[in-house]
Amino acid sequence: MPRSKLSSLHSQWMNLHPLIRLAAMLMILAIATLIVIGPGYRLFREWRMERILVAAHRADEADRMLEARDLSLTVLRSGGRSLEALRILERATRHLTDPRHGQIANSLLSHPDATQEDRHTGFVQIAASMPLGLAGQAWASRLDEDERTRPEFAIAFSDRLMTEQRFGESAQVLLAVPEDARDDRLRTRLARLLVASGREEGFAEARRMIARSLAEANGNTTDTSKWLDVLESIPIPNLRDDLLSQAIQQLMDAPGQADPARLTFAAARIDLANTPQRAAPEINTLVEKWRDRAPVDLANFLRDAGLHEALFEAFPPARIESDPDLMPVLLDAAWQANAWETLIELLDEDAAAMHLPPHLSLTHRAVAAAKLGDSATRGESWRSAIAEARSDPTNRALIEMHRIAMRAGLREIAVEAMTEAIRNGNGPLPLYEDIKHVYQTLANSNRDHTLFEICAIYLNFEPANPVLLTQFAYISALTDAMDPAIVIEPLERLAKSFPDELPIHTTLASAHLCAGNPEQASRVLRPFDHEVESLSPPFRIVFLVTRLLTGEITADHPALANFPWDELQSFERRKFTSLIQSET
Repeated sequence: MPRSKLSSLHSQWMNLHPLIRLAAMLMILAIATLIVIGPGYRLFREWRMERILVAAHRADEADRMLEARDLSLTVLRSGGRSLEALRILERATRHLTDPRHGQIANSLLSHPDATQEDRHTGFVQIAASMPLGLAGQAWASRLDEDERTRPEFAIAFSDRLMTEQRFGESAQVLLAVPEDARDDRLRTRLARLLVASGREEGFAEARRMIARSLAEANGNTTDTSKWLDVLESIPIPNLRDDLLSQAIQQLMDAPGQADPARLTFAAARIDLANTPQRAAPEINTLVEKWRDRAPVDLANFLRDAGLHEALFEAFPPARIESDPDLMPVLLDAAWQANAWETLIELLDEDAAAMHLPPHLSLTHRAVAAAKLGDSATRGESWRSAIAEARSDPTNRALIEMHRIAMRAGLREIAVEAMTEAIRNGNGPLPLYEDIKHVYQTLANSNRDHTLFEICAIYLNFEPANPVLLTQFAYISALTDAMDPAIVIEPLERLAKSFPDELPIHTTLASAHLCAGNPEQASRVLRPFDHEVESLSPPFRIVFLVTRLLTGEITADHPALANFPWDELQSFERRKFTSLIQSET
């Protein structure tokens, strides 16, 4: 560069303010530092994350799961080798029952580098531990067609559907697996679904499957045990079958049977179904022979045979101390026999309390107290059970309490447990359509804000559910929980997709009324005007208020004057009364 130009640049530099010159020098120095040090720092960070990942592996192998979780999280947050760290994190959070485990399993399923084993692990955990709406989304949209026809994936989703008593859908999932890929695990589940159908043709096919599979097991203890589990799930009156009897007898006659007690009781079940007069006198002999040698198998048989008196005589509550595995059988038998005093006696045993989680013991105590008319004990026990269940991060305790209370017909307290579970927002929650009793009970008790809260939470699990979207929009508009203008646009899209669905259109019209747009509400309802007289009150009031606010009728119109307001929910009465009063 010519000297004159250098001199000019030097003059310009010297004419700059000293602070500007200092800032420029610092910037140049920083850029040079980054160029020189940057690669070294990146190498150091990678080395450090590698060390942390090694430490996470060691913690995982040593079952120090809290340490493994924290170390793997550190690696993931740094953007390091995410798949290895994610595998460790999934195992650690599963072991720790961390409420984030479902989301982490979802991340493992979705990881671009995930192996088939990773994807299976992720989906199994999603199916078992996340709301069914999210599990269904993963099944339908995250797995490819090949995976949905693989037994290991199908069994995981089918088992979850069976837990929610969605037997038809569970069967469809299993039947989509090609016949040549159906292993013993899948066939036993198909047999259980046939039993769960409750139809005689289902029982008949299940019996044929059991007989054939026991013969094919050829004495294999594991396979035989699986099919005996299915046989024991069939009600005794539905076990009439000569083919099944022959299969059991062949196994009993084979040398070296590892489980003679279960085979004996399988044969006794069939005898009781086929020849009850001949089998009944043999019960005492079975009790004497097996009471101490196979107490749980004997207790299961006596319960399933409906011989509750003989069961409680053979196994009084004190027996739980030496045979804790009897507890669930005796509890279930007490329920079946409505033996609530016996149930309380079981729960009052000091040894028995050690073999049940506190929330379950308290739940059963609350049910027994309710059945015996002891409202004070029922309330105290239920409140204590709820308090215990809240400490379960997986949410399973509250969901189990809901199931037990519903079985007892105690809907009010069942709804309390499910409401708490939904508020926690995690765990194996059912589909929205399967908890209609919850929002109906909340609506009847004027708990519209809780109902709105539940709908809002469930939208995270089932964002495309049109019934849920409509319910949420309706409650939010009529309770002023949200500006009605916010819900109008999504409702209009929904109405276009479902042009004949009156609930969606009346909800859209209600939102327009609440937003001060009665003319728009009238436009929405016009195609359904001919149906007004035959509509139920919640639908009819939307039409009537729309006509009032557009000047088609007056406030003293007979349809309004004689309207059955007591057939509306409280929030509906408040809002529509307010709209009528605003016009008059």
